[in-house]
Amino acid sequence: MREPAGQVTSSVQDLYGITESAEKTTIASGGDETVGLRTDVLFAFDSERLTAQARAVLDDVAKETREKADPARPPVLIEGHTDGKGTHAYNMALSLRRAQAVRRELQARLGGAYRFRATGKGETEPVAREGGTDDEEARARNRRVEVSYRVKQPTGGSTASETAGTRADEPTTGGGRPAPFHADDGETVAGRTSTGRPSGQRLRIDVKPFYRDGAYLVAVFDIVNLGPGNLGAGTGYGGDIAYIGGWYTGFSVVDPASRTVYRAVRMGPDDPRGPDDYVDPGWATFNVEPGTGNRGFFYVPAPPPGVTSVTFDAGPFGRFDHVPVR
Repeated sequence: MREPAGQVTSSVQDLYGITESAEKTTIASGGDETVGLRTDVLFAFDSERLTAQARAVLDDVAKETREKADPARPPVLIEGHTDGKGTHAYNMALSLRRAQAVRRELQARLGGAYRFRATGKGETEPVAREGGTDDEEARARNRRVEVSYRVKQPTGGSTASETAGTRADEPTTGGGRPAPFHADDGETVAGRTSTGRPSGQRLRIDVKPFYRDGAYLVAVFDIVNLGPGNLGAGTGYGGDIAYIGGWYTGFSVVDPASRTVYRAVRMGPDDPRGPDDYVDPGWATFNVEPGTGNRGFFYVPAPPPGVTSVTFDAGPFGRFDHVPVR
């Protein structure tokens, strides 16, 4: 038997949990956190004037910042963003004014313990593709003010890797116990056929019970090619408003009680130069012939411990309620 040749490479990356609510999107790791506030909630149309609802939202952001942000590693960075409508000069000015308005509000709530920096990015750093079938939702996502900071490092022997990816709106608890090896995904709890991806192609998704793995929830399913042709080897499930780079970033998990949306866990910080990596099958080899299937999975931040079932939004396959969490 020949000895293996070549070099073995490895890397260590922070894991970023992504959660969404009606007011904000939070992307958090053990090292840093970015809270994206929706400007449609914060401001009057085409203005930096704060709405009545904005006060309560900014109260919550100030509370989270005080609990999590490390004042010894400034600044708290506040960036304003617009959608692609309007001129570049106008968008830059509006985004800066909105960032400055949020800075003033947070500074008034947090006092002199933190240093702040406010900038305007205009339409230059979109998080969703505009101009597609979901154009209005994509533009709404791009209209945001982001509050970013470095997270206080835990004490008492814990490490950042132990707390990475915990729910952004909960205190860090250490993430729970890692899941044992699953030799069998269990019975199918729901399923549905989708036609038209690509045109005329029929696919069936068979949803399995989801399970907790430390600070994460693992969404598990099989996707079966019902024909008539082969699948493309790179067939994924993203979309106009999905996070770019993951295999299943168009899918999500929803806590039916709080309506919090949990997105696929990203590996490493956002890379503005290209697609990101996610905790999913990645570059695995897939079966493409009719009559064959593939196991799919992706990781999301775990919902609260009392959540025993979730809603699974499977993109073109639709939504599945009451998926059990074991």
